[in-house]
Amino acid sequence: MQPYNSKNDESITRIPIPGYSSFSQGGEVTVTYMPQRMDPTRLHNAMGLTYRAPNSTTTSVNGSVVNLLNLPPSPQDSPMAGEFPDPMNGRNNPMTPPDSPMELDGNSPMFPSREKTISVLYSPHGVAYTAIEPYASSHLAKESALPLTALFHSINTEENPWFMGGVVAVGYPGGAEIIRNLGARYWISAHDEVKDNRGWSVAWIKSRMYSSEEAQQKLDEETKSTVLHQDGKHGTLGPRTQIFRLD
Repeated sequence: MQPYNSKNDESITRIPIPGYSSFSQGGEVTVTYMPQRMDPTRLHNAMGLTYRAPNSTTTSVNGSVVNLLNLPPSPQDSPMAGEFPDPMNGRNNPMTPPDSPMELDGNSPMFPSREKTISVLYSPHGVAYTAIEPYASSHLAKESALPLTALFHSINTEENPWFMGGVVAVGYPGGAEIIRNLGARYWISAHDEVKDNRGWSVAWIKSRMYSSEEAQQKLDEETKSTVLHQDGKHGTLGPRTQIFRLD
């Protein structure tokens, strides 16, 4: 894949998803590759993925909005099929159709014009934030895909001497920087499994291990501190990022 370029739409792989009907808007999956510049190891890159489901609403003949996911059951499946009101009961009340939860005014906020976009960033070795910032500020912003749904990123840090390539896994510091800038509902550890470090080539590696509890506490404290001291004012604490280790 070619690296992401905000000025070249072809640098984003787009996979269309058909709509529920010919009158509803289709969805889309996008895949984007973002390598880090000046990386002799070629380990530090990120894959960005977004998923927008087909629009679950369409317009009926009378102009109202219909939610296709909440359509009533077909007559043969409905236990009420074939049952009619007793003409002896409520004869003075005119028969009126029941209120339908499926038909709403076209401007109703209950059903937005587009479905919420799911966004995932996958970077097991970590990547400099400068490598993904153009993608976030351009593509993710246009898709209303921030904060991230999930960040797959190492938590442990691993580093070789500079003459052997330097940083192998950016770990917690790099992931926390991405969270501070983009936010994420979930941070799932990647490439943090126990490794076989026998042999000369890996004997120089220095590692810093983080438990999920330690990383979570550290991130919570840093997030709270940043919000409280941002621009010298008390900010608003956003949704908490939950950290999960997959060992």
